[in-house]
Amino acid sequence: MKNYVLAAIFFILFVLTYELLKIDIVIHETSHYLVGKLLGGDCTIRLYWKGGGETVCKFAYITKGGLILYSLAGVLAELFVSLILLAFPFTSALGGYMFYSTALSNFAGAYTTDFNTIGFYVPLNPVFRVLFLMIGIIVLLLNILRYFKFFLKYKTKK
Repeated sequence: MKNYVLAAIFFILFVLTYELLKIDIVIHETSHYLVGKLLGGDCTIRLYWKGGGETVCKFAYITKGGLILYSLAGVLAELFVSLILLAFPFTSALGGYMFYSTALSNFAGAYTTDFNTIGFYVPLNPVFRVLFLMIGIIVLLLNILRYFKFFLKYKTKK
């Protein structure tokens, strides 16, 4: 079997696994949970099978900086994982898909509660949402090309 066929199968399996297991939601909510615990909160996570989730943390006391860190932890964790995957040619399409997924979630308003909590309204602006989504699409397409170019370099043994 040709390398690019295996690469395509792997990419499709990744996307299906990512979407079916809601990996982005798990990363997002787990990071809220971990940061909440680090800040001394009493936290619980709820993940919903049909999508979405929430992390509820009760803090005895939290600073403004702690609240900002807690609120942005989910989005930052998703972007961080996607950037790690983007760093390597053999995982670049996966990172591109995760980056695109984060941009699409922002476009759909999935992070509205996170941003409203701290009064950070720039990502909620419709122009920003469209620009971020366009960047997400470009990152996805360029990294799919990079991914397949990487696998096409290697010859398969007959």
